[in-house]
Amino acid sequence: MLAAVGFSSCGRLGFEELGMQSVTALGGVDVDAGVSAPTLSTFPSPPASPAGVVTIIAPGSADAAAAPAGPQPSSSDLGPVGDAPPAPFRDDAGADFVDDAGFPADTTPDPSEPDDAGPSPIDAGPTANCNDGLLNQDEIGVDCGGSQCAPCACSYSAPVVLGNPNYPGNQLWGPSLTADGLSLYFAVTVPGVSEQVAYSVRPDPDSPYGYGIALPPAVNASTEGTPFITPDGLSLYFFSLRGGGLGERDLYVATRANTADEFLSVTALTELNSAQTDHLPWVSADNLTMYFVSYRSGVADVYRAVRTAVGHAFGAPTAVTELNSASDDVGITLTHDGRVALIASRRPGGLGGADFYVARRVSTTDAFTSPEPIRELNTDAAEMDPRFSPDGTELYFTSTRNGGAVEIWRSQRNCP
Repeated sequence: MLAAVGFSSCGRLGFEELGMQSVTALGGVDVDAGVSAPTLSTFPSPPASPAGVVTIIAPGSADAAAAPAGPQPSSSDLGPVGDAPPAPFRDDAGADFVDDAGFPADTTPDPSEPDDAGPSPIDAGPTANCNDGLLNQDEIGVDCGGSQCAPCACSYSAPVVLGNPNYPGNQLWGPSLTADGLSLYFAVTVPGVSEQVAYSVRPDPDSPYGYGIALPPAVNASTEGTPFITPDGLSLYFFSLRGGGLGERDLYVATRANTADEFLSVTALTELNSAQTDHLPWVSADNLTMYFVSYRSGVADVYRAVRTAVGHAFGAPTAVTELNSASDDVGITLTHDGRVALIASRRPGGLGGADFYVARRVSTTDAFTSPEPIRELNTDAAEMDPRFSPDGTELYFTSTRNGGAVEIWRSQRNCP
């Protein structure tokens, strides 16, 4: 055990990665203004319609049952098409609150119905509007969340330092949790010992972690760090300085058949490695997409690589330009759905050292928004190695805020 032992994702780079030389100090609107809005029960019977004009049909009526399929105009429509029959209107926000195909406004998403824009909090139709200043469609917040808009901003509790596996005199890096939250993988540097990968366990999510346990020599063959454990617990990605690599640090993956086994099979990810440092991997839940940090451009940048199936080689990595800056961008983690990215960066405007920034996107095929600083997490020290818990409710990271020691910290993530 590592009770008196311990091992940094900085390895030989040490605090050069931190820009330091030592560990010290690091509703609807009524179109007839002023006129009382009628209800369905008070609408007069519509006159006979001229040829080509569609009349208003109350939902649930015999007329509605016999009505032809397709859009039907309502008596009061604030959609972009207009207010006069026979146009097939959208976004009915009038007094009857019936959408254009004759369906009452409701709170159940249904792509077969037009867009609700009445009192319903959900716009059930397929057309999104994420910048109208309204809580509509299936948005969780105003213009955010749901299936059509980028995720809403989350808040973070004041970070707290873990007890174990932090240990006085040791430096810990790269925390990564299993899906059940009971095993925490990390890298640790003990005085006089090179950086190694270890893990710590706890009996339940409310209990503290125990002392660190080193992984077998198949993983800890040289200087190893920045581990990432996949949600199924069967693959462990990490960097290594072992012989036969391409550069300063190279990416490897260790695998096992089931979680009761040790990691004994280790493979170099040569298709991802460069002559420079490649480390800090994050892998999607389906094991098909990897984000990692590389110095191949001359500064630290975030890269992405994808593959078609587990067991296949990854494709050529590409820089995630919307997340990168001209400065060092030294860490990356994503939520399990891949729609929120949190990066560590030394870009201008931070509080000091590396700071945390967040970016969002609607889907994994979209580009991320411009990264924004997370004020409640950043300090004048260095914030590094961010990792969301698998369920996204916590953020684990390393920081030098506690007198310069590199320790694992945790913050609760609260989202609408």
